[in-house]
Amino acid sequence: MKSQMGFTLIELLVSMTLLGLLFVLLFGGLRFGMRAWEHSSVSADASDSVRTAQEFLRREFERICPRRRLLPGAPARPLVAFSGGPHGVSFIGPVPSGASCGRLILDVADDSAGTRHLMLGVGVNDPGTDLLRRARSVDFAYLGPSGWQDDWKGHADLPDLIRVRVTFPEDDPHVWPELFIAPRISAEADCTYDPTTRSCRGS
Repeated sequence: MKSQMGFTLIELLVSMTLLGLLFVLLFGGLRFGMRAWEHSSVSADASDSVRTAQEFLRREFERICPRRRLLPGAPARPLVAFSGGPHGVSFIGPVPSGASCGRLILDVADDSAGTRHLMLGVGVNDPGTDLLRRARSVDFAYLGPSGWQDDWKGHADLPDLIRVRVTFPEDDPHVWPELFIAPRISAEADCTYDPTTRSCRGS
C-alpha cells in the first residue's frame, strides 16, 4: 500500500505567508482606489458648486434692471438703483421666484467656524439663502472710468464690469476662477421683466 502524499509543515507555512501577502497587496490597492474615487468625487462636487454659483451670479448681474431715481438730498440728477461695496451688492433685478423685478441683495456673512458665506436675499427683510459656503474671503470690485473701485454708490450709471474674487482655506478643494461680469449698460425708466426675451423692458 502506497503512502499518501501531503503538504509538509514548511510548505503550508510558505503558502499561508504568500496568501497573506497577496491579501495585503489587494487590500492596499483597493484602499488606494477608494481614496482616489473619494478625492475625485469631492473635487467634482466642489467644481459643481463653484460653477453653479458663478453661473447664477453671471445671470443675475447680466439681468440687472438699471432703474434710475432721484434720492432726497442728492444732486438733481437721477442715480441708478445700484449700490456696491467690497463685501456686498444691492440692485434691482428679476427675482428668482417670479417674473417681476425686485431688490436683490448679495451679502457676505461670517459663521461660527470663522469662514464666510455668500448670501442672496430678496428685499431687505429676507435673511438670505446660501450661494457659497466656507469661503475665506469674498470681494467685489467695480470698473468705472477711473479704473477699479471697491465701492460703487451714488452713480448715474452701472459699472462697466463687476469682479468677484473668492478664496478658500488651503485644505478646501474649492477653486474659484476670477469672475468678470458685464451688467446691462442701458438705463430704463422702469423695469418690467419680459420672460420671452429674459430681460427687462421699459414700462
